[in-house]
Parts: sequence; structure tokens; C-alpha cells
Amino acid sequence: MTDDVKTWAKSNPGLATFLIGEALTIAAILASLIAYAVRMDTRIETLEVRGSPHIERLEHRMTTTEAETASNKNSINRIVDVMTRELNKGDRK
Repeated sequence: MTDDVKTWAKSNPGLATFLIGEALTIAAILASLIAYAVRMDTRIETLEVRGSPHIERLEHRMTTTEAETASNKNSINRIVDVMTRELNKGDRK
């Protein structure tokens, strides 16, 4: 098996060099992606621990939106109740 690989590499030096270069390039890309993921994870963890004014503003907006949604839901429920009562009164006539 090893003799076959050596023989093939000697008979195809250009292709062997190209394949080794591709393997090294792919390894470098994978290492770069892993390093990027680690840096991103570290940044996110730092933001979670230290906090960020942007995150606080987003949380405030979310809380405000949730309160408005609850208020709108209550208003809609009251309107539906009133309209339902009016319909029921009309049916009794």
C-alpha cells in the first residue's frame, strides 16, 4: 500500500503537490472557522456577564411591547364581550 502511494506520488509530483496544498488550505480554513467561533462565543459570554446598554434598551423595548400587547388584548376582549352582549340582546327580540 505504501509502495503504491510512493510510486504514484513520484509519477505525479504536480498533482501530489496540488493535493497537499489543498489539504493544507482546507485545514487552515477549518482552523480559522474554529478560532472565529471561539472569539464570538467569548464576546457573547462577556456581554452576558458585563451587560450592555444595547441589551438593556432591547429588554426595555420588549417589556414595553409586551405591556402594550397585553393592554390591546384586554381592550379587544372587552369590545368582543360588548358586541356579543349586543348580539344576544338582538336575538331575544
